[in-house]
Amino acid sequence: MEYKLPNDILVEKSLLGAMLISEQALITCLGSLVEDDFYEKNAANRVVFQAIKRLNDNHNNVDVVTVYSELENMKKQEIVGVDYLHDLSENAIGLTSLEHYIKMLKDCTLLRSLLIKMEDIKEKYNKGIDGTVSDFVAQSGDEIASIVAQRRVAEFISLNEYVQRVNQDLMTYKETREDHLIGITTGFRKLDNLTNGFQKENMIVLAARPSVGKTALALNFALTAARSTGKTVAFFSLEMSGDLLARRILAIDSGVELNKITTGYLNKEDRLKIKTSTNRLANMHIHIDDTPSIKMADLIAKARKFQNNHNDLAMILIDYIGLITSSDKPKGDFNRQLEVSDFSRKIKDLARTLKVPVVVLCQLSRDVEKRENKEPVMSDLRESGAIEQDADLVILLSPDGMRKKKEGAKGEDQEEKDKNSSLSSTQLVRVNLAKNRNGQTDVMTLLFQKQYSLFSELTEEQRRKLDALRAGKIQDFNDDLKEE
Repeated sequence: MEYKLPNDILVEKSLLGAMLISEQALITCLGSLVEDDFYEKNAANRVVFQAIKRLNDNHNNVDVVTVYSELENMKKQEIVGVDYLHDLSENAIGLTSLEHYIKMLKDCTLLRSLLIKMEDIKEKYNKGIDGTVSDFVAQSGDEIASIVAQRRVAEFISLNEYVQRVNQDLMTYKETREDHLIGITTGFRKLDNLTNGFQKENMIVLAARPSVGKTALALNFALTAARSTGKTVAFFSLEMSGDLLARRILAIDSGVELNKITTGYLNKEDRLKIKTSTNRLANMHIHIDDTPSIKMADLIAKARKFQNNHNDLAMILIDYIGLITSSDKPKGDFNRQLEVSDFSRKIKDLARTLKVPVVVLCQLSRDVEKRENKEPVMSDLRESGAIEQDADLVILLSPDGMRKKKEGAKGEDQEEKDKNSSLSSTQLVRVNLAKNRNGQTDVMTLLFQKQYSLFSELTEEQRRKLDALRAGKIQDFNDDLKEE
């Protein structure tokens, strides 16, 4: 049964009348309204708006005479006569009421769009669900949410209002806080100093080749965030099961080797450490979704629902973007790069909508390993340059021993030795903050104890050992440091 969609013909006429008699009203309305804001069944009003916009786009004056002339050029003067235009101008509203009337018209547009979309969803259901019920629900929810986001009326806001908001934020910061961070601590002083912590609405990209430690570093970030804020952290794990992540988290927190936790080969001291860590982790609010190859629409829907249920959400982590799939089945030429670009933009929008930092893991291209200089750069981000563009922070990981080739005393290539060194229990990982939208970039070295999945900063003794390694005084970071 056909029904009348929300509209307000009197508001439409009042705004059109204001545009006909006031240049200020014309500028304001054309800066906020589009053709779809005028209900299609109010044909006369929609046609008048079309004529007004055409005149303005061509830098012509707008009044009753010029609009009627434009309607003649459009061959639509039979829809709207001169008397109708005069009636519009005589019922125009004043400038003080303009913004209120624009909002009323925008509200009608939003309701129409939502109702039309719901009818479309109902029709799709009646024709048969293509895919699973969860796919259908997630995609439908995503479509409705996108309408609300796109129809939001965003007007210019004065600098003074923004400055007042900043001052309000400053008042909420604790004056006694020693680290002076305004975001969530990463757990690493140099990274915190560069970024001021992970900020709300930021998209943080953490990228590396396989087995360098990006998942481990992401878990270190998650644990630090949960511990420092006392708030909730959400971890989407597309590659690894929740059980495996839990083992890694236990290893990080307890200091018991991951291999022992995996095999169950634990002595009395290990079991005590595990028990203490288990009790400690029970008070941390880290939640894991390990749906493999999750669809982008599902991920967004789950994240929104999770925040509704946990209003203290502090951070989201996604491991990793290359395993996200699309809700739509590819038709014709399928371009994975365009798909990942779309995912990147949606993740950035998710961070802004939920107002939390979102850390997204990414693979680096194999081209890194083919180059003589194996230090990764942002163009190595796999599958899409849009990731680099959308990200607020880009962190690139690489084994520190593979930064460059060095010639040994006998002229032998030391790169193979560096590779072997990277397999040792203690590894040096080069952390390159390659992009920082609101600050400086820099490079740092962290210690990666792979057996514990633990990243840490170097002590003074370890820094001296690193200097000795780079100077060629020792062959491996795990060698004893011998003073000359």
